[in-house]
Amino acid sequence: MKKCSYCGSSNFDNAAYCENCGMPLKEGLRISCPRCGKNVRENEKFCRYCGASLM
Repeated sequence: MKKCSYCGSSNFDNAAYCENCGMPLKEGLRISCPRCGKNVRENEKFCRYCGASLM
């Protein structure tokens, strides 16, 4: 099972998108938001969950 890095839901190994949130299940560099702790893409400027600056 693949775990979604956005919402944490489990998905089938062959899934391309998360069944729960619809986000792509691509492997990629992720960092934790310093404010809310959610996983976000390394190249994002702001957290998609809480709006905190990631710069």
